[in-house]
Amino acid sequence: MAAFIASSGASAAAAEQAPARTVVRSAPDRELPAGPGTTCGTVTTAAGYPAEVRIRSGSVRCTKALRVFQRYYTALANGEAPGNGGGGPVNVRRWTCQSPSSVETEEQPTCVRGDTTIAAHVQF
Repeated sequence: MAAFIASSGASAAAAEQAPARTVVRSAPDRELPAGPGTTCGTVTTAAGYPAEVRIRSGSVRCTKALRVFQRYYTALANGEAPGNGGGGPVNVRRWTCQSPSSVETEEQPTCVRGDTTIAAHVQF
């Protein structure tokens, strides 16, 4: 840095006074919606199990799909689901999320908004 300052004719004192500027651009701002069959990533269920979030139909940004499921599982952990110990339905920012009534079925927890469905494949 000193070599650059000396060769550019700027004084060391001026360089020390100049505020540092960092521009950070986050990937979600530029992320395009993904479609059916896309595995977006993993969230943690209310019971502490990992769950892969996948897009089943429609399209949505993966960051959004992950955020919706994490908020759904947080709501379940906080007792915000209707009924006695059920998994929903719970409204999460215009998405309707719910879990099957039994873990012994092939069904997965899903969140639906319009024609878009995202599912969480819980890994027991």
